[in-house]
This record gives sequence, structure tokens and C-alpha cells, in this order.
Amino acid sequence: MKKINIIYGLGILTLLSMTACKRTLPSPGQTMAQNAAGNWWVTLQQGSTTLSPYFFLTTYNTSSNTEDSIWVDDPLQSLNADLDGGNLVYYTYGISYASFKVKAGLQYTALTFSGTNLENNYWSGDTSSSETLSIYNGRVFPKGTTSRTGVKTDSIYFQIVFSKNPVDTFVVSGYARTGQIDDDN
Repeated sequence: MKKINIIYGLGILTLLSMTACKRTLPSPGQTMAQNAAGNWWVTLQQGSTTLSPYFFLTTYNTSSNTEDSIWVDDPLQSLNADLDGGNLVYYTYGISYASFKVKAGLQYTALTFSGTNLENNYWSGDTSSSETLSIYNGRVFPKGTTSRTGVKTDSIYFQIVFSKNPVDTFVVSGYARTGQIDDDN
């Protein structure tokens, strides 16, 4: 009988030690701007003229992680830029505009975003006249388009006006990055 109790005891001890080694990771949670956040392939247009090939844009939550604001950022554009007086300026699109990173107001339930005179966090030039820009009619459309490979994906659209060129309105539009190599530009 003692032998059976010892075997049962060792069995229970073995099971307990195996479950004690099971590691559970904490859930990182989700950002409050999750449905408006993403990586995008977008073009820049003025009227019916496309001024740029597809370029990379990203939208993401702010450090406050609230539903009322997001960052709108073209982080890779500096790779195609020149420095002009300390400012990143793009000539490859046939226009001169500065790279931008702005915090825009977000209406999360409608997936719309906008803002006027937004501080451009990439502006590195003359601090006495920093560049601002305004975003109008910004919107994320869930499953709003189909990618080149046939994947149904979100789309994004917004109008942008740079303070250094307030007479021109540019349109930025495109689709969410799908992860498919053939969809990357």
C-alpha cells in the first residue's frame, strides 16, 4: 500500500512540476486607435495628376493612447529627399513639399481624421517660420479596396495643404499594406 501511495505521490508531483513550468505571457492589449492605425501604400495627387509613385505612409496611436488623435507619418520619404536649407524637400514628384509627421484629430467611431495648422515634426529648417500643414477629409475605409493580388484591404484618403504652399491642395490616397510581396511598392 505504501508503494502505491509513493507512486501516486510521485505522479502528482510530476504533473504539478510540469504545469508549474508552463509559462503564460501577459496580453499586451490593443491600442485605442487600432482600426485607424496601419501601414499604407499611397500616392500623391493634385487634381487629376498623379505626382508620385506609391510611397509608404503610416498611421499610429499617440503616446496617450486615446481615441481622439493619431500620428500621420511618411517616415521613409527622407530616403528620396534633398536637404534645402536644413529642410527635407522632395523634388522627385515634380513639386517641392516637405516630409511630414503630424498629430491629427481622430473621430474613432467614424474612422475620420483631420486638423488645421498641425505642427510638422519633421521640420528642421528655419525655426522662426516652421512649416505646418492641414489635413482635411481624412478617412479610413475598412475593406475599402482590393489590392493588386486580390486581397480585400482597407483604404485611406485625405487632402493635405502645406503652409509654405497654401494655394495647392494635394490628395493622398492608397491601400493598407497586406504583407503580400506583390502588393508592396
